[in-house]
Amino acid sequence: MSSKSDKIRVLIVDDEKLVRDYLRRVILEKSDVDVVGEAGDGIEAISKVQELSPDIMLLDIQMPELDGFGVLDFLDAPPPTIFVTAYDEYAIQAFEVNAVDYLLKPVTKKRLFDAIDKAKIYIQRKELWESKATRILNHVRSQEVSKIAINSKDEVKLLSVEEIFWIEADGDYASIHTANNYLFYKKNLKILESRLPSDLFLRVHRSYIVNLREIKELISSAAGSRYRLKMVDDTEIPVSRRKARKVKNKLKI
Repeated sequence: MSSKSDKIRVLIVDDEKLVRDYLRRVILEKSDVDVVGEAGDGIEAISKVQELSPDIMLLDIQMPELDGFGVLDFLDAPPPTIFVTAYDEYAIQAFEVNAVDYLLKPVTKKRLFDAIDKAKIYIQRKELWESKATRILNHVRSQEVSKIAINSKDEVKLLSVEEIFWIEADGDYASIHTANNYLFYKKNLKILESRLPSDLFLRVHRSYIVNLREIKELISSAAGSRYRLKMVDDTEIPVSRRKARKVKNKLKI
């Protein structure tokens, strides 16, 4: 909560302007709450969280391109989050990931106020939210995705996983290589491996993940005991001994 005010600072994230307008109008009826910003998509939501550091985020789950779970996946320390959804199936998922609360559209004033009041506990006791956020992120990062949000220079962009050729560990982070360049990703290989489609990507070494569609050939050493993968960009990726059999099976060799 801001030191300049006792008001709770809320960020509204929803791809429907009518919903954002309604939520803003209702929230402002509470004297102890202020709406500090709005976002109409996942990428904008990430930027707004980084810029505004809200106390609470009202987050629509189903949005085009990058959904609410993708937003949380990108953020290292998301604010206490109340999920908003029009679909029962997403409400159930929000419950399963142990959200602060979830609101099913159309949202009533009472349910919205109750959810905000519940979130106050997590603002006051940060350790409770940190524990809950860890469980949420563990669940989110166990789900495969088709796109990931990534920092590119001074902006956040969406990257289709199909654009990725190969990925290399870079300390606690990762370098993602595409046809045209490489991108620095502030998550480790273990997290990336859990997020990428298992039918398209394979961990071939403790330091490398490859896109199976971008492999040109499997190269063996003279003794036949060591292997490397030659990618379509001519990069050669080492294959660890314990991963060799799995690589051969995937390539049907």
